[in-house]
Amino acid sequence: VLRREQNSAGSAPAQTRVKWLHPARGTQQIVDALLRGADAGRIEFQLNTEVSALNVKEGRLHSVRVRENGVERTLQTNCAIVSLPVPLILRLLCPPPEELRTPPRDEISFNRFTALVYLMAEGEPRFPHNWLQVTDTRFCVGRIVNYAAWQGDMVPRGKTALCFEYFALKGDRMMSLSRDELLELAVAEAKQNNLIDETRIIDQLVIQLPP
Repeated sequence: VLRREQNSAGSAPAQTRVKWLHPARGTQQIVDALLRGADAGRIEFQLNTEVSALNVKEGRLHSVRVRENGVERTLQTNCAIVSLPVPLILRLLCPPPEELRTPPRDEISFNRFTALVYLMAEGEPRFPHNWLQVTDTRFCVGRIVNYAAWQGDMVPRGKTALCFEYFALKGDRMMSLSRDELLELAVAEAKQNNLIDETRIIDQLVIQLPP
């Protein structure tokens, strides 16, 4: 979250600075705030609903076709917020713009695999940084996030919560590892770097994000 602050000293002109803030209780705070705003504005959320087409006319969006429980209907709108990669957006556009008929073939999101291994242990974190970028090729982990260092309420006092982030491209052996194998790998790398005491781990979670 970026917050702009204005500082004014006496007759000097006010100066604006940007301060970076992290949600004290995690990013769920942002979701909760959005939900409160949506409720106040009477915004309706349609869950378990598939978007089957973005209908374009004269180069502009004019409606969205959705499918819910096998029933299709069309919603009139001239604006949509889309977070999909370009090749997937092209499949939904009807008709697709001429200049975008050939999607990029090297789209990284179609070839990248990510695995997140969360470890919680008794005891204070053994390093003070928010995260560590790992460039030593002897290790598979790419980045280690230390949630206790954000000085919020995400991690109880006196405990360590780390996330080991693993990244790979298609063909890498990392993609074939099971959740138990990924957990074993993260614990081994944490132990080897003296980041966590294996005997004091009290919880763990493994999330695999395929291409």
